[in-house]
Amino acid sequence: MSATIAFVALHVRPSAQAVPLASATVAASLPQQKKSRVVLVDLFLHQSVEEMVDAVMQPRPTIVAFSLYVWNHQPMLDLARALKARDPHMTLIAGGPEVTALSQQFESLNVFDTLVCGEGEGVLGDIITAIEQDNPLQAVYRNTSSMDLTQQQSPWLSGLLVPGEGVLWEVSRGCPFKCSFCFDARGDHGVRTIPYARLERELSLFAAHNVAQVWVLDSTFNYPLERGKELLRLIQRMAPHIHFHLEAKVEFIDEELAELLSQIQCSVQIGLQSANPEVVRHVHRHFDSEQFQHNIGLLHAAGVTYGIDLMYGLPGDDEQGLRNSLEFVLHLQPNHIDLFPLAVLPGTELYQQQQHYGLHAETAPPYRLISSDSMSQQAMTHCRALAVWTDLFYNTGRAMGFFLDICQALDVGAVEKIEAFGDWLSTTQSLSLEDLENGVWSSDQVLQWQKDFYLAWLEKLGHENLCAAIDDLICFHAGWSQAQLEEDVPLPERSVTVFSDQQAWRWSGTVSLQRFHYDINDWLLVGGDLIEQAEYGDPVGSVALFFRSDCEAQCVTIDGIDAQRFPCTERLPSVDHLIELGAVIEEEVYRHWLKQAVDFGLVIADGLEGR
Repeated sequence: MSATIAFVALHVRPSAQAVPLASATVAASLPQQKKSRVVLVDLFLHQSVEEMVDAVMQPRPTIVAFSLYVWNHQPMLDLARALKARDPHMTLIAGGPEVTALSQQFESLNVFDTLVCGEGEGVLGDIITAIEQDNPLQAVYRNTSSMDLTQQQSPWLSGLLVPGEGVLWEVSRGCPFKCSFCFDARGDHGVRTIPYARLERELSLFAAHNVAQVWVLDSTFNYPLERGKELLRLIQRMAPHIHFHLEAKVEFIDEELAELLSQIQCSVQIGLQSANPEVVRHVHRHFDSEQFQHNIGLLHAAGVTYGIDLMYGLPGDDEQGLRNSLEFVLHLQPNHIDLFPLAVLPGTELYQQQQHYGLHAETAPPYRLISSDSMSQQAMTHCRALAVWTDLFYNTGRAMGFFLDICQALDVGAVEKIEAFGDWLSTTQSLSLEDLENGVWSSDQVLQWQKDFYLAWLEKLGHENLCAAIDDLICFHAGWSQAQLEEDVPLPERSVTVFSDQQAWRWSGTVSLQRFHYDINDWLLVGGDLIEQAEYGDPVGSVALFFRSDCEAQCVTIDGIDAQRFPCTERLPSVDHLIELGAVIEEEVYRHWLKQAVDFGLVIADGLEGR
């Protein structure tokens, strides 16, 4: 009997990362006769079980294969039970990290007809053949051998997956390290790499499909160091305009790697976990403060976008330990900081050591730590709050550019300021921790919170004299950050000649305006020194445009105007009208500036939709 084989992937949410790579990779390993009958079914956590069942049943499969992870464990079980109720004759196969770690538990549930532990490529073809020949199935198929990646079929090149806006890209398997909280290595502490000839063809395919982002599935792309450099050279040669997300180990960063990273569009995530050497030693990691700071400095100097991960609840760590680690990280000025709780994952070494360290964790996914010998449940709650406040203030609020300047001006600790912000949200905005976690907050909303918080906090600390300077600093970095995210302002195809006094204008679509208390040019000359600006700066005001040109953010002030009277609106009144408003104080200077702005495409005639 030959019939449709459905591979089901359940994603967290619709996004560019919602790509069924694992399912498609296993399906690509099947013989052509079986592969031609494969259907990939994408599901999402927001869907009801009924909606999921309908989606799976739509192609009328007789065999359904599931990939189970921490985030979809329970919904997949609910789906499998509902499918069996709808069609008892359907054969259900389950694999993935959760099944590999908990095979006995899944077997006892009697939900699936058979289970696959380990890599699915080596056994799934035999399982499907057995099903179609009505041969009895084993309860569990354990694949103890590792896939030879030189012989593996690419799901991208085979056509099972078609590149879209985002791509998940497997370049290797395995991990050379032995972190006891991690399931990546799965007992195999080596790295198997995909041949570069295949990677080259895949990159060419991604470029041809105008892929915007690629998430590189390699837990340490830069180990060994030369392998990482070779990969970056390949990317630079084949796909320099695609943005790549990479995970790196800081010990294997040198000047050459940082320079290579700076030549491609990328962001790099660094897993620190804790800045306490004794804490990371418990989980088979190493931390050298001087080396970490030096190598992060190489990324910083090269202009590479990077983020740092911290984990709270590791054996031997406590609340003050997280505060110390966060203080260390904030002073490194990463572009992004991720704080998350320890998850005691089944199948890991730490899972076996729970009693030794007094770890009390959730028994069901996501297996988060509740408390330990060194971290009380109350301390875990405060760490969770720190994680939420940091994500809002630093990440969503894009605070990297001004965070440390304000800390230094006020002589306060970085974590102390984060905690003060959290307290302010609770007392003045009546927002609980649950409200903040469950809400969807825009950068504009957080920007307003930051400004309101500083106004109240500075008054409390007796530093009202810094209010205007801090407001300017925040607004400058908000405008600059937004400009970096925009498309380049298109240059006009021809120069727009003299305009009449009655001509009205409007700003080009990606240009934004910002009003400042001080002359922003003077502000930039003093390097954003808050104390110097507050004491010696002349509060004459200024208005600046933020935009992107030649793939770089730009800030340009408007010359010849009274900043307080100049309208910061989408449409720009005629020159005569601005003079009547008193907004123009040096007519010829402003006219010259406006003509230049028109020539560079920053301003277009009102009513024109194109160039």
